Amino acid sequence: MIHPTIPCESKYEKKYVSVLGKQMAYVEGTASSSSNADTIVFCHGNPTNSYMWRNVMPHCEDLIGLDGGNVRLIAPDLIGMGASDKLDNIDDLTRYNMKEQFKYFSAFLEAVNVQERVTLVAHSWGGTLAAHWGSQHPEAVRAMVILEVVYVPFPSWERVPKKIRGGVKLMLRPPFNCCCCKFDLGAFLIMKKNMMLESMKDRVNRTDFGEAEMKHYRQGFEKSHPQGIESRRPILSFVRSIPVAGNPAEVVEIMDSGRIWLEKSSKSIPVLFFSVQPGTMMPEDRDFIRGLGENVTEIEVEGGHMITEDSPDEVGEAIVKWFREKVVVGSGQGNNSNTSSVGNDKKKD
Repeated sequence: MIHPTIPCESKYEKKYVSVLGKQMAYVEGTASSSSNADTIVFCHGNPTNSYMWRNVMPHCEDLIGLDGGNVRLIAPDLIGMGASDKLDNIDDLTRYNMKEQFKYFSAFLEAVNVQERVTLVAHSWGGTLAAHWGSQHPEAVRAMVILEVVYVPFPSWERVPKKIRGGVKLMLRPPFNCCCCKFDLGAFLIMKKNMMLESMKDRVNRTDFGEAEMKHYRQGFEKSHPQGIESRRPILSFVRSIPVAGNPAEVVEIMDSGRIWLEKSSKSIPVLFFSVQPGTMMPEDRDFIRGLGENVTEIEVEGGHMITEDSPDEVGEAIVKWFREKVVVGSGQGNNSNTSSVGNDKKKD
């Protein structure tokens, strides 16, 4: 069910931590006094920030971890996104590439002392970064939650759905040759016109999503920003990270590492998969997740790509129930067998 009214304002104040010489913003829910507390990290995608988790995190504030203490909740703004600092060298068009985003994401987790007993809750490109972090820190990850994530690169342009193929080609690979002149249409639409951000309303199904929410998502991307429209470079870089036919190679490498890690780790850690209906996930990504094995719990939830704007309570409540049954109880039993239901879950045969 999509709620008719979703709270707009967040109860969480942005905090800041120094990461590789830049200030990265984040919000924190329950803070545990335990040095080895369970931590849930909420990872956003493009073109969003930690604000997208404002109505999900409160559900998790009463969770108790394996040490008997409160579970720590953290949601960062990726570098260049939301209230986090922008990178320098505005003439460098390779800024905010996937490797650079991961470098800052990984350093952020180290800076806020997230090192073990981590549950990753990931949306969209945040899931790509989270899975790659898991591949680099396999001993640290206790569980994974997946919402609208891309894990499988397009092997060829023919495999990109026809309805989006033309637009993807225009956006992905600059420059676009138009009328015998070189014109970067993707940069024009995403940076000058801010199309990716302003079209977010099309990825939210509820009818009351509007300017009150958009002002929070526009944070860091306003025309008045000191970097001007260059402040929107992170959005464009994420769009141009969509891997088709082996390019960009570094993105394919990062996706492959995360996918391989998930295939291996899903045998020992619980995975919660939100199958968003209608959502925007490609069939290949859904099939990949469903094929991970018996530790996957699948829940259908109604909404668009921005599922935490459409059905935040359903998402939050399902995470809490699943965490208690699969992460805490399951780990305490020495296995993660999928023996209990979570909401309207589907078990894999």
